[in-house]
Amino acid sequence: MKTIRVLFLILCLTPISLQSQNIFENIAFSKNKKLIEKGRLDKAYNRINKELSKEKDVIRNQFAISLILRDKRFKDYNIDESYLFLLKSQQNYILITDKESIEKLNKSEINDSIYEINFSYICNQALSDVIEINNIKSYNHYLEFYEKSSKENKELAIKKRNIVAFNIAVISHTIESYKYFITTYPQAEQIKEAWEQIYVIAFNKATNINSIESYNSFIIEYPKASQKSEAIKRIHNIAFIKAKEINTAESYAYFCNTYRESKQYNEAFKLFEESQFLENTDIGVWESYSLFINNFHSNSKTKQAKDSILALGIKYNNIRALENYIVNDYDDKNDALKILYPLFTNDGEEASINLFIDKFGKIPDLYYQIENDLKIAKKSKPLLLNLPYDKTKEKEYHEFIVNSAPSEISFVALQRILSYNIQRKRFTSALSILNKYDTLFLNSSNFKNLKAILASSPDKSIVAKSVGSKINSSSGEEYGPVITADNKQIFFCGNNRKDNIGGEDIFMSKIRKGSWRTSKIVNDLSTPNFNEATVNISTDGTTLILFREGKLLSSEKDYTGWSEAIELPKTINSGIWNSDATISSNGEALIFASVRENSNNFFTKNNKNYHGDNQYPSDIYISLKDENENWGNPINIGDSINTRFTERSPFLHPDMKTLYFSSDGHGGLGKLDVFMS
Repeated sequence: MKTIRVLFLILCLTPISLQSQNIFENIAFSKNKKLIEKGRLDKAYNRINKELSKEKDVIRNQFAISLILRDKRFKDYNIDESYLFLLKSQQNYILITDKESIEKLNKSEINDSIYEINFSYICNQALSDVIEINNIKSYNHYLEFYEKSSKENKELAIKKRNIVAFNIAVISHTIESYKYFITTYPQAEQIKEAWEQIYVIAFNKATNINSIESYNSFIIEYPKASQKSEAIKRIHNIAFIKAKEINTAESYAYFCNTYRESKQYNEAFKLFEESQFLENTDIGVWESYSLFINNFHSNSKTKQAKDSILALGIKYNNIRALENYIVNDYDDKNDALKILYPLFTNDGEEASINLFIDKFGKIPDLYYQIENDLKIAKKSKPLLLNLPYDKTKEKEYHEFIVNSAPSEISFVALQRILSYNIQRKRFTSALSILNKYDTLFLNSSNFKNLKAILASSPDKSIVAKSVGSKINSSSGEEYGPVITADNKQIFFCGNNRKDNIGGEDIFMSKIRKGSWRTSKIVNDLSTPNFNEATVNISTDGTTLILFREGKLLSSEKDYTGWSEAIELPKTINSGIWNSDATISSNGEALIFASVRENSNNFFTKNNKNYHGDNQYPSDIYISLKDENENWGNPINIGDSINTRFTERSPFLHPDMKTLYFSSDGHGGLGKLDVFMS
């Protein structure tokens, strides 16, 4: 006591230094410590709080508060607050850097070890409290709040929390309650048991509904369920009953493809073949039987389909049906060949007769007929039907027509005879000559069409007029014009002009004050090494379709000019030769001429002088844009437009339903004429 009094006097007589302040703090802490040790917790708590409010001896006082709050004898026992005060004390302790202060704190038992010991004690006490409460919220709070808790404590808290959570799921006993447990506590020991309970509940639900969908949903959602095999068995039974109720190839095919391992598979497959044949064949339509054979060649009903093709080909003199039957080598083809030959060669062309021989050989039963037909066909060569009509050969023309009528080539010869009067607008005289051959072409639709044309009055409002010397050159050739929708620009193909850069090039002219200006080559679209020709321009004038070496290309226009021309997709350019494209006014359809396999034409190359001309034997096709703005596979526009000869230059009117095109196969005045559909 004497020492304390002396110390007190010294402190009163001298300025208070940091050292003297620490001495007072040591004395205060010692008293507080004794109060705590004696269990006088309330008094100690109040004293320490006052000191903390004055920020005195913060580290040790925070430590002391932590000791009080964790003591269950304390009326305001709070293990969470105890943990926080201890954490604050430790954090402040860590901030001290001077050695002297650390040593003094260590002497009063404040050090790293004491913190670890007390954290361990508090975490253990908190876990004990949580276990007593025993609910999910308390366990989760413990796991989130007590970061310094030991691994063993955390594992125990998790284990006990999971037990509580699983018991809650069991009480609810629903798929949702078990799934919530599984999702929330994926590492719990009860996961397997939770899944088993889900399987039982889900399968019972599927059974109550008793449908394919309910069992499929069960299998898809719970592929590891022990009830899976029973669910599959029930699906097979329901599905087969349903397939028989629908009774279509699709229903049986779906069953067979979907349930290959079912015990009902064989019966379903037999019913499938029968339904497939009935559904994919139309009585009287040979193409349906051919498609059936091609598409369903493994179907046992193909034999019946082959017999139907032959029967229809013979009954209706159908060249395609008979050729299909023969080419595919269906059974006995001799009768089919005898019927096919006159249909195949009714154009009277030597090339067609030779093509028949190339395809099917020299048929013994047809030998003499073929030889005689070849002899007649060869007599068309001296007539030079591809050249302008030679009036001095009128007798030879007449004899050829009489001997070869009503073949197509004889009709071409007749067109050439009439051309002399037609060119001179002597339509009545031409009609008079035509009438002399009526008996030779009784069943010829082309003959009747030509007769109707000559008997009708010409439309005098249609007058051909030159666009002038600013576009047409004296020495060159100009063709393939396309005019923009606003009628202000014309693009065309020019050849052998002074301003050509190589072969066929593209030129353009603008109209000013009602007159076309001097045309200029479009350098962006013309090349010295290839032939380019204009084909079509879009309604907005920004997309130009052009022709180059048998392919269709497109170029886009912007403020810098025309882009480099790129080929249209292979879906369009898959033909041997593609040209004459027109784009519909809505931009969704591309109509063009093409030479390609499986068309109406017999030939896929330019047969010299075939049908009295040197045209490509092309058909008109249409391609539609799909939802991704890609051009679809071209579709042959049909027999009402396309013949076995040449159709070209389609133009679809902006009304989207009127088509203009050129053809030499519809009985016009001769060679390519313009038709409308």
